[in-house]
Amino acid sequence: MKICVPITGHSFEDIAEELNYIRNLTETPDVIELRADYIFNIDVDEVLKSLEMIKWSFPVMLTTRIRAEGGMSRNDIPLDLRKSIILTAIEEHLVDYVDIEAANDLEFIYYIADRKADVKIIVSGHNFQCTPPEDELIRHLKRSAKLGADFVKYAAMPKSPEDVLTLLSATYKYSQMPEAQKAPPITMSMNEIGLQTRIFGEKYGSQMTFASGKNPTAPGQIPLVQLRNALKYLT
Repeated sequence: MKICVPITGHSFEDIAEELNYIRNLTETPDVIELRADYIFNIDVDEVLKSLEMIKWSFPVMLTTRIRAEGGMSRNDIPLDLRKSIILTAIEEHLVDYVDIEAANDLEFIYYIADRKADVKIIVSGHNFQCTPPEDELIRHLKRSAKLGADFVKYAAMPKSPEDVLTLLSATYKYSQMPEAQKAPPITMSMNEIGLQTRIFGEKYGSQMTFASGKNPTAPGQIPLVQLRNALKYLT
């Protein structure tokens, strides 16, 4: 299972500092996610310069998270700017993955998916309030798979260990469906209750997990070195 570490700097200098911190750890991630929604005064050049710096060392995921799905920009990044950032990054071969929320306008999702070239599109969903029922989770993953996705991602907030089991069961059942052959799942249960899903989610079909570098971006993220060591033990 691949490990992705988000970078959340507010400027090119902050991003460089976080990247150096990750480079100096005793374990390395498989992917670095640039959370562009954290950048103050965001523009195309600032993002591309940051992506190019990261790309020298690691495969890159680009995310311009909307506020409704946990984005951190004061206001949502304007749609035209998001399109410009993503498409320019794809055209200049600066990204390997692009995360787009399923909650976006369908025209926007298809617009990017139709121009993805060899970039992998992750269609994502997040619920910071609760864990939906199993059948609803599976429906969401199947719908997302139809939006030009190469991976479908879902993160849910558990209120009990039973919620964690619900997410794992949904992940496994979806992973056995025809849709998962084209768009396998990436799932996680958040906070301390769901922490174990970040370690053994692969046993249920999840293809990627997220660890913290210098700063965590979600409740329950495990530091990179600890997570890598845990995965080594399991394998």
